[in-house]
Amino acid sequence: MLLLAESTPAGGAGGGAGAPAEQRLRKVSIYMPGSASHIRLSDGAARVARVCAVAPQPLEGGGKLVAVGTQGAGLLIASTDSNCVVHRLQLPGSCVWSAAWSAACDQQVMIGLDRGRLGLVDLRMTGGAGKGLLLEAAAPGVQQPLRRLAALGAGVAGGAGAACLVAAPGGVYAWSDAGSGAGGGGGGGGGFTQLLDARSVHGGNCESVALTDAPSEVVGGGAAGPLVCVSFRAPLAAAGGPQQQEQPAAAHLLYSLERSQGADPAAGGAGAAVAAAAAGAEADGAARALRGMARLAGHTSCGVVTVGDFVRLPSAHGSSPALAFYSGDERRNTVAAWDCGSGAMLGGGGGGGAEAWDALAGPVLQVSAAPGAGGGGSPLIGALCESQLVLWRWDAAAGHM
Repeated sequence: MLLLAESTPAGGAGGGAGAPAEQRLRKVSIYMPGSASHIRLSDGAARVARVCAVAPQPLEGGGKLVAVGTQGAGLLIASTDSNCVVHRLQLPGSCVWSAAWSAACDQQVMIGLDRGRLGLVDLRMTGGAGKGLLLEAAAPGVQQPLRRLAALGAGVAGGAGAACLVAAPGGVYAWSDAGSGAGGGGGGGGGFTQLLDARSVHGGNCESVALTDAPSEVVGGGAAGPLVCVSFRAPLAAAGGPQQQEQPAAAHLLYSLERSQGADPAAGGAGAAVAAAAAGAEADGAARALRGMARLAGHTSCGVVTVGDFVRLPSAHGSSPALAFYSGDERRNTVAAWDCGSGAMLGGGGGGGAEAWDALAGPVLQVSAAPGAGGGGSPLIGALCESQLVLWRWDAAAGHM
């Protein structure tokens, strides 16, 4: 596991009261939590905005590269093998809020920036200010930072190169570098297409998007596209102001990512939807790339952005694994889980019973699952708040965590 940690230097030229905290990644094994090593990121001159993404491909020594977004120091790429920063991309005046590794090239990273901008970075070209930034594009009408990117695999992206789904307050966008010349280091900005308009679908703020490679047919959807969960949080009422009559409730909405109408069927499945979007397809066709599957009831988020995750839950009786979506319960500072087939909220512990989740020290900011890490093919699920990490292991015999 990698956790962000801070420590104030004691003594020395930069020590003493008021000295900036040193930003580090704490690398710890779940099997030996008392033994940890650290990766130094910055000396306090730049604040870490988010520990973003771990590269899917391991290094020769068995370690991996992890992308770290910062305010002031651009994008940092750290190695868990050497425990040091191996790449730095300086982006003066920009903050890196999110990142996702490209499925088309293990040396390319997509990054979410301020004012609705997205960049594509090639690690083989880094070195100076702005070097390595192949292209930059802006989502139409988006002025907020892009805080959540979900990379699309090569099969889903239709061979279009680097591609991802982007969560913005106004909805969900698809982005691809198709036609930009990025594969050869050329210019261009790739293409954005809005797949989901929050105003017409829900009316709240789109806070996050999660993607799983499990086809929608595993939840009885009858379609072959991968599942996407789009999370909306309810808007906060203005302090001292009148309460709106029709406040949209917070919700997780489940979709299947499918081929848009009018796209080239030869591209195959969901890939045609993204390829058509990147090529500037008509909005009427691109909008049909996300097909509604279910509403996951009982979402409570209004003031906290929680990043959730899909989890396959093994069965104790040999039947097909169930697919669930895990996120946070803001009212109780605990984890919440939903069955993706029925949309119903699962009981405490993620099962059907009344077992209670342990409360965290603060609102849940992120829930992640590690398939098989709990032993015997069972997933290990971690929930993170600002000051605490709690881990659960799925007990297949009991049917809950």
